[in-house]
Amino acid sequence: MNPNYLDFEQPIADLEARIQDLRSASTGPAVN
Repeated sequence: MNPNYLDFEQPIADLEARIQDLRSASTGPAVN
């Protein structure tokens, strides 16, 4: 849990981190 976020902000922070992971994965080499 990131101490920079309040309790109610933590799920949002988790989603933002997940979005970043997916974006970086989507810009990687294409897999068919």
